[in-house]
Amino acid sequence: MSTVSVLGLGITLLYACARLFLKHGYSEVEALGVFAALMVVMTGAFVVLMKRLRREEKSLTIDYLNLGVQRYVLALFMVNYGVPKLFGRFFDYQLFALDSPMGMASDFELAWYYFGLNPWQELIAGLMELLPGLLLLHRRTYYLAAVVLLPVVGQVFVLNFFFKIGGLTFPFAAVLLACNLSILASEMDKILAFVRSLNTRIEVTLSASLGRGVLAGRLLVVGLCLFFIAKPIIAELTPNEEEQRYNALVGVYSLESMKKSGVIFDPATSHDYYKDLYFERQERFNTLRRFDNKIDAFMWRFSDDEGGFTLKINAGGIGDRTDVLDEESALTGRYSLNGDRLILTGTQNGESLELSYLRREPHPKSWFW
Repeated sequence: MSTVSVLGLGITLLYACARLFLKHGYSEVEALGVFAALMVVMTGAFVVLMKRLRREEKSLTIDYLNLGVQRYVLALFMVNYGVPKLFGRFFDYQLFALDSPMGMASDFELAWYYFGLNPWQELIAGLMELLPGLLLLHRRTYYLAAVVLLPVVGQVFVLNFFFKIGGLTFPFAAVLLACNLSILASEMDKILAFVRSLNTRIEVTLSASLGRGVLAGRLLVVGLCLFFIAKPIIAELTPNEEEQRYNALVGVYSLESMKKSGVIFDPATSHDYYKDLYFERQERFNTLRRFDNKIDAFMWRFSDDEGGFTLKINAGGIGDRTDVLDEESALTGRYSLNGDRLILTGTQNGESLELSYLRREPHPKSWFW
């Protein structure tokens, strides 16, 4: 059980490092370096504590701490994964994949399309993660929560394993499944006697310092769960102006007409200009198709000037890959969106352009609210 606890604390640190560093411009090497240092310190401290408790023959305290770590880690991730599904913000299938032959879609794109196709399925999946996640925080209900979560966490593991979701999600899924199984296996007799007894409280006397540490950890996890609940709800209810402007752009656009230096221009099979633009709900998946049918990821940024924008090719690719922005080929200017017509006027490679795009199918998924 102690090994599972260390792995649980490890993925929590890894998630924190990924959020705090990769989202703020630090390289993967720097983030992994910080994670490795924290992991060594945390593992060392945990091992020392466990050895001391074993020498003192405090097996109940060891079980108590292991169960606490595992259920709080599992609760933290279930709340974090469950809340976005309540707003249809998790299984965002890619519009570019919808507009491509099925044989070209990756396992990940097919899986995300399937799980995001029906909003009721996504809503129920979110509730099946969020509610048991909250029940894990209470000692009288965490066993029931672990029983309910077993098929949920098992499905997440299978999905990540067979559909090659990639990134950090597979090790997260594997460790969370291990935490869930460890919680259930720790008191198998009580599971078998579920009807007779639901009292899983461990009678243990903690030292004053250890008790304060447990209380601090409990309060931290409860506070983070409240944060994970409040943050997306507040963001949905009070979107900022830039988010509203970007959401209005989400869709697939194809070029209808083009002027270069004020003269109508036929791009033919040029690789410099964009035939199709795919504005995805998750900006990191934005994709464009050139007139030579080659594709690139792109990043769209609004400028301080009202209606101003910059479109830059991201040679790093889509998703969680490192951004590699091509500054020289950037399209910079102003845009206007009138119904389904998107007009871009600006300069690219030193030439003035006027581009008229029309929004077409496929359309992004809709949600309940």
